[in-house]
Amino acid sequence: MTKLTALFLFAVSLISVAASQLLFKTRMMQIGESSAWEGSILAGISRLLVDPLIWMAGLMVVIGAVCWYSAMVKLPISFMLPIASLIAPMTAVGAYFLLGESLPLEKLAAIAWIAIGAVWLGSLSS
Repeated sequence: MTKLTALFLFAVSLISVAASQLLFKTRMMQIGESSAWEGSILAGISRLLVDPLIWMAGLMVVIGAVCWYSAMVKLPISFMLPIASLIAPMTAVGAYFLLGESLPLEKLAAIAWIAIGAVWLGSLSS
C-alpha cells in the first residue's frame, strides 16, 4: 500500500465516523419523536434493531475502523491521532448544515483552535 492510499483510507475513516454520528442522531431523533418508546424500552430497542438506517450507521463505523487500521500500516500514529481529533468539529459543522443545530461564535472559535492544533501536531510528526 502506498502512503497516498493510506492517506485516502484515513480520510475515509474520518468522514465515515463523522457521517455515522450524524445518521445515528437523525434516526434517534426521528424514532424518539415517534411512539416507539411509549410501550417500553425493550420496544424501543427492538425498533432500533430492525431499522435499516441504524444498521447503515453501524456499518459506517465498521468501515471507518477498517480504513483506520489499514491506514495505520503506513501512517504514524503521531500523525493520525491529532488529525482524528477533527472528527468532532466535522460532526458539529455537519450538524449545523444537515440538522439545523446552532453553531455560535464560541463554538466556531473552539473548532478553529482544534483544527489549528490538529494540523500543527499532525505536521510535527511527518
